[in-house]
Amino acid sequence: MALLKKKSIKDDKIDENRQMGLFEDLKSLDLFSDSFDGTKLVTDAINGFVGKLESGIRLTFNKNCSPSSSFRTAGVLGGMGPEATLDLHKKILSKTDAEKDQDNIPLIIFNNPQIPDRSDFILNKGDSPLEEMIRTARSLERAGADFIVIPCNTAHHFFDKIDSSVEIETINLIEEVTDHINKNYPESENIGLLITTGSMETKVYSNFIRKSGRTPLLPEKNFQENVMKSIYGIKKGEKSKTKVKLRRATEHLIRQGADLVIMGCTEIPLVLENDEFPVPLIDPVDILAEKVKEVSRYEGSYSA
Repeated sequence: MALLKKKSIKDDKIDENRQMGLFEDLKSLDLFSDSFDGTKLVTDAINGFVGKLESGIRLTFNKNCSPSSSFRTAGVLGGMGPEATLDLHKKILSKTDAEKDQDNIPLIIFNNPQIPDRSDFILNKGDSPLEEMIRTARSLERAGADFIVIPCNTAHHFFDKIDSSVEIETINLIEEVTDHINKNYPESENIGLLITTGSMETKVYSNFIRKSGRTPLLPEKNFQENVMKSIYGIKKGEKSKTKVKLRRATEHLIRQGADLVIMGCTEIPLVLENDEFPVPLIDPVDILAEKVKEVSRYEGSYSA
């Protein structure tokens, strides 16, 4: 499997698209319209021009300049939740064999807790998080990230739209977890899922697991309700109270026949530990940290 896939669009085409975009921005200033709002239109045009100019400068730099370090810069689209983002950073550090500051992987972390709740939107209870996630991804790209990771499992329901909104690559956490299981647990057949109800509804994990020829196992309704209560409890800092409920849900999945259990919400690894159960617990945050370490190195080819 390639370390990092390249976007299919060519640099010349990107430049042409930018030129056309600037032309359309200028053409959109209808100075003779009765409803003309000069201040707003000029402000919007300037903002759009600056964004495209920044992107163009970045593309030219990447095409013509050699890297000043041996690392690519990882952009972390975080804040879902904030402590899970911190957990990813800690795990990246723990996997890095560093003797000095310069041996560490450059990270740009946008810890944006203002992104609306993913499960609430999926369950028709809240606002869409997509616009804010795209804004955050584009901010990471403009800031200099070479690729983006998202330490939130449920957010991957929106993965394709986030990925297509930026020119740099976005790594798919769910795909990485599935590949990890294929490689390290090839004999596993039944995969237990501790996930949000939003992830359950969108089948963000189940579809990948079925494609790999395995069977996803989900908690029964009362256990799933406790999983969701536990996730929000962890976000509130109530780790000791939530651990018992998550432990019972995990044991429930094992009784159903789970060969392993995916801790498919980034809050869950903050309270559950692998050695507490007779089957492996898969930590997507740990897998993502390993992927960041792998992709960030300039050594070798990373194209598809």
